[in-house]
Amino acid sequence: MSEPPTDLSTAQDEPGVLLGALLIALLAGLLGAVLWVGLPTPTARGFVGQGTVLIGAYLIAWGLIFLASCFYGHKTFFLRWLFKTGAAGRPSRAKFRAIFFFAVFTCCGIAAVLAGTGLL
Repeated sequence: MSEPPTDLSTAQDEPGVLLGALLIALLAGLLGAVLWVGLPTPTARGFVGQGTVLIGAYLIAWGLIFLASCFYGHKTFFLRWLFKTGAAGRPSRAKFRAIFFFAVFTCCGIAAVLAGTGLL
């Protein structure tokens, strides 16, 4: 058996409708949970509460999905679309932009989770 290709440009594109739908449902579910619980409002203790923690989880999910688009973009239409969206202008910088978005979303998400739990 041969090894799967590691380069995104040589990998066989798969439709991945189920995986794409699950990723979109995950993001929609987290956003729905944020709206259900309520957006955070500032209090004397800061933005402590469930809404802030859920927003942090939502941002972390986006960050991880951007990271997955770097390496598994051939698996589903959604990851491929995210990767190509980050490649607008210069396709050679798509991987850098996806990792940059991963870092930004994940750091902001971790900060929101820490603020929501009262640790920040």
